[in-house]
Amino acid sequence: MKIRGFLLVILISVPALAWGAPPGAGKPAAPAYNRPYPVRGMVMANVRRIFGAPVRVLPPDPLTAGGPLRPPINRWVYRHFTVYFERNRVIHTIPTHSFKPPRVYAPVAGSSDQGGLKDR
Repeated sequence: MKIRGFLLVILISVPALAWGAPPGAGKPAAPAYNRPYPVRGMVMANVRRIFGAPVRVLPPDPLTAGGPLRPPINRWVYRHFTVYFERNRVIHTIPTHSFKPPRVYAPVAGSSDQGGLKDR
């Protein structure tokens, strides 16, 4: 009799759990894109929508581009990085020399170094 009651409780509670709130309910929404650079595989339209218009658009080199085995490589220059596209997809992003992303770390306790790195 106890086993039947236990099984009845389980059979009733499992569907109730399945009908609960969807995963992630009550959590704040994550930002749509939180990286400082475009990532490999993004299309040109998404790069322009997320990062805005580039400072300069460099055309593909006519001597090296052409044919199915040598697709055109387009370059978009932004203030802090340059994006390389193969046809309309990002293949690489290179930061410029003047831009250094902020370092995030905590200072080491008891260290005189304000940079937070241990002396070696």
